[in-house]
Order: sequence, then C-alpha cells, then structure tokens
Amino acid sequence: MNGSALMLTLGEDFISEKTIKHKDGSIETKFQIRDDCEKKVYNFANDNKHLAIKNENFKDKMDGMHGNEVKFFEQIYSTKEAYVLCNSFRKIVKNSLRNVDLGQDDKYNKYMNKIQVSYMMKHISLKK
Repeated sequence: MNGSALMLTLGEDFISEKTIKHKDGSIETKFQIRDDCEKKVYNFANDNKHLAIKNENFKDKMDGMHGNEVKFFEQIYSTKEAYVLCNSFRKIVKNSLRNVDLGQDDKYNKYMNKIQVSYMMKHISLKK
C-alpha cells in the first residue's frame, strides 16, 4: 500500500457485502468489489483523489502530517481495521494464445503489449 491508496467507507456503490456462516456457528462479513463495476471503480478513483491517504493539498498542523494520514491512523486505532482502494499497473508483453505465428497479427491476444491499471480493495486489520 502506498500514499495514493484511497480510503473507503464501504458505502460506495461498487462494493458488495457477503455474509459467510461457518460450521462452528460464527458469522463473518466480507466486503468485495463487484465484478460488473470496473468503470465505476475507475471513475471513483479519478474523481476522489482527495481521499488519498497522502493528500498533498491538505496539511495538518501536527508535525507536517497530512489530514488523511491522521484520519487513516485514527480509524485503524479506534476500529482496528480500514479498507483502502489501491491501484497498480501491469505490463502485458506475452501472447497467451497458442498456435500463432509471426505475421498473424489478427490472432494475437488483444491485450498484448498493453499496459493495464488494476484496482484492488485491501482490508487492513490490527491483530492482537
């Protein structure tokens, strides 16, 4: 995780809640990004850069720390967990399709020699 990770409230419309009932009777709630919301996640990330943990536009008076950094660590300290949206870039340089010879450009994987941005929701929790 880096400073460009966006803090999430779990109220975003691209996050779904899943309840898991275990054999021992315990119930666990998990949150995940819905599969059909790639465009919504991308738009959210572009429109809400002010939610980045390290937001350069807002300075707090405490030792030069930024406001979102303080909010992030206060949330982890008080609730013992936080959810963030992280992005990373992937470079695809290999063709995964088989039986393709040189010169058969129409048969190449459409993502070959491309750069993709992928978003991932991370759950950060403190353990005792």
